[in-house]
Amino acid sequence: MLSTGRIQCWGANPNGETGHGNTSSSEAVGDVLGWPGGAVTVTLGDDFSCGLTDAGLVMCWGANGTGQLGDGTTLPHTTAQRVALEGAVSLSAGSHHACAVRDGGVVCWGQNAAGQLGDDTTDERDSPVWVLGLDAGIVAVTCGISHSCALTAEGALKCWGRTQMVVSATVRWRSDTLQST
Repeated sequence: MLSTGRIQCWGANPNGETGHGNTSSSEAVGDVLGWPGGAVTVTLGDDFSCGLTDAGLVMCWGANGTGQLGDGTTLPHTTAQRVALEGAVSLSAGSHHACAVRDGGVVCWGQNAAGQLGDDTTDERDSPVWVLGLDAGIVAVTCGISHSCALTAEGALKCWGRTQMVVSATVRWRSDTLQST
């Protein structure tokens, strides 16, 4: 991610995850095609990539077999495609799913075998669905292999999916450490 708002990628590219418009691996740095500019976040899954713009748009590219691009299809794309979502303020990709914070709540899409989308199903979703019970007060989201977590404005950490280590915690910020209680 560049200070100009562009996103550049390189490396292995069997699914188009570099966004160069092809599936050829490249050691050369290149711009993500179709990216509208204004990048504030870029996040990488196993075989796909997503970015968040300063206008709150989410764009994804790469493999899409489980709907992880969030564009309403399961077709792969080698250039940035818009997710059916506006007003996002936080974004994270897991292995084959992604989540975003919007309007104080969380939406997720993609693979859902472990319930990592939080919609009380294990159905894959090719477009964003709301995480049940997290419709207000969320400030950040992060995704793991088969789980997702959200941070509330009060400092509570809420996780769902395959959460073998953490179910919930309260996070307190100090200037020198992060503590969990």
